[in-house]
Formats: sequence, C-alpha cells, structure tokens
Amino acid sequence: MITAHHADDQVETILMRLIRGSRLRHLTGIKESQVVDEIEIIRPLLHFHKKDFPPILHFEDQTNKRNTYFRNRIRNRYLPELEKENPRLKFALLDLGREISDYQATITELSKQIDVEDLNELFSYSQQTQGVLLQNYLNQFPDLNLTKAQFAKVRQILATKSQYRHSLKNGYELIKEYQRFQICKISPQADEKEDELVLHYQNQVRYMGYLFSFGIPIEGDFVQKVTVSRETSVHIRCRKPGDVLILNGHRKKLRRLFIDLKIPIEKRKQPLLLSNLEKLSQF
Repeated sequence: MITAHHADDQVETILMRLIRGSRLRHLTGIKESQVVDEIEIIRPLLHFHKKDFPPILHFEDQTNKRNTYFRNRIRNRYLPELEKENPRLKFALLDLGREISDYQATITELSKQIDVEDLNELFSYSQQTQGVLLQNYLNQFPDLNLTKAQFAKVRQILATKSQYRHSLKNGYELIKEYQRFQICKISPQADEKEDELVLHYQNQVRYMGYLFSFGIPIEGDFVQKVTVSRETSVHIRCRKPGDVLILNGHRKKLRRLFIDLKIPIEKRKQPLLLSNLEKLSQF
C-alpha cells in the first residue's frame, strides 16, 4: 500500500507526539515503510512539502478546517503561531526526527552483541544505559507502546522479582525467570491435555509429540533413557497437582522439587511423567 503522506504531515506528527509527551523513540515521526498486519505500507513523499506539489484538482474533507481534532489544531493554530517565533520550525522538527532516528540506529548497531534478556549482563550497565537498552529492545514489538508508567513497572519487576508473569498490553506478556526474561505474545492454552497412555514391554507409542519405546532400541542424538522394570507397564501422562516423588526413601512433592531446582515456571507446566509400580520419572 502506498500513501501520500508528505513532510508537512511528518512535522505535524512529530509536534503532536512532542506535546503529548511521547517517548523519544516515537519522535522520529512517520516511518517511510513498515509492515502492519502483514501489509507493507510505503510513504515515498515524506521528503516533499505540500507546496512542492503542482496544483491539481483534489478533494479536501471539510472537517480539515475544524479545530475539533488535535491534528487540525496543530495545523491551523499551533504551527502558524510557533512559526512566528521560528520561521524554520518545520525544518527544525524534521531535523530533530532525523537526528533521533540516527541515534536509534547507532544504539541498535552498538548493542547487537548485548543479550538484553540476560539480566546479569543488562544489570552490569548503569541505570541510564539499562533504560536505553531496554527501550531499544522494545522496538522489536511495534504494537507494544508502553506508557512511561508501564515501562517503569517493567523495570521494577526485572529488578525485584525472581519469577514473575505480568500482562502488558495488546496481548503481550512479560515473563521473568530468575536471571532471564522475555516479552512474548500470550499463546492460547489448550483446554485439555491428552489422556494417560500405557506402554507395554516390547512396544512403542507416540504421545505429546514424543516417541516412547519400551524394550525396543532407538537411535538418535536426542534419545533419553530411563531404567524401569520390564515386569510392569509404564504409564505416560502429564503432570497433575499433588504428584509426589520418592527420593532417597523420602516423599517429596514435584512442585517443591521444581522450586528447589529453580525450574522456571513456564517449564514446570511442560514435563511428561513416566510411572510404573516402582518409580515416577520426569521426562
């Protein structure tokens, strides 16, 4: 999709965001190209002012003259008044947007080798640098525009919580797991798990995307072996509340074991359990 946005639209956008108190990264204005909902939008006229175009017949919405809307007040009232103080205000605002864009590109280039999601690495920098790196990290989520208060909340969680899940906006979630974090879309959860399966000796079965084999050798780089008696069948199922392991003769809840081993919350939901009359094993 190609739009006719021009430099005057860019000036209005930058001034609007400046007045609203937008974060620095949003003062770059309208992007020359971007993808929205899998549609590429191209704006080839952003370097031209409206006065640069030849006079042609066109239709103009009559509401453009009304100051009901913020953009109209910018165009009809605020910009003309401010240009009395600085006749080159439009050029100054465009230069500001380009300069901020250059700084953003520089920060992105210099921080390529920094793993921002590694909190040990992130916290090795000053508070100011941490904030800039985190803001730059958020640029990869164009539809996640956090307010300053929301951004401060994210920083607080990263600094104080060991494990935490925090809903953001537009379907995003912050997941903190000890010394790492990530921001991702909240994925829909299945309502029900697959039922428990029974695997007999000298048989194979597929369950939850895995191949389980009892007494039949499997070759491969990602084969995990568990020793059990061939005299009893193996039950394969997902974790359930109240599951208990016997460790060195002592009973221990699986939930408590995960906490002791510092297993991230997200991974605690994923394990499959193998059990027979003698033992319960985590897969």
